[in-house]
Amino acid sequence: MGALNSNDRQLDQNISWPERGLLVLAMIGICALCTTVTVTVVSRAIFRPLIPDDVLIVREIMVIAILFPLAAVTSGRSHISVTIFTNWMGQTSKNVLSLFGHIIGLIFSAFLLFAAYRLFVDAWLSGEYHDGDIYIPMWIGYGTFLLALMMFTLRVVLMIAIDYKSLQRDR
Repeated sequence: MGALNSNDRQLDQNISWPERGLLVLAMIGICALCTTVTVTVVSRAIFRPLIPDDVLIVREIMVIAILFPLAAVTSGRSHISVTIFTNWMGQTSKNVLSLFGHIIGLIFSAFLLFAAYRLFVDAWLSGEYHDGDIYIPMWIGYGTFLLALMMFTLRVVLMIAIDYKSLQRDR
């Protein structure tokens, strides 16, 4: 494995152990996705599908693979961004924009978190499950979605505190 450059070391130091755990689960999820899709395609080509409810399983695992790394990406400020206008700004202006962006992100993630919580509780209380051969409970997918959003929202709150602190330091 190659040596870490300074940006990689900084990113590595920003990620907390729960975010690392979610990253590991996301990597396992990607491996599970690849395995499920490969086994399904090969088994359908040869005889009949070996994995029941393969489309449903892939859909549920995609939540893990896509959303679990979100908090770690946020901690490293690694979201896709357009910096054509901000590159010429001073550090204080960049900090103000970063704080503003994280506040807007918190507002949006709070709405998503509330909706995910309601979906999870409704699925848990109703005992609903997906139709199929193995009857996967719906609360599992909603629970993973809720967990990912909780970690993301917590990270956004921490980023607001970090941005505010750096803004205060600049003054």
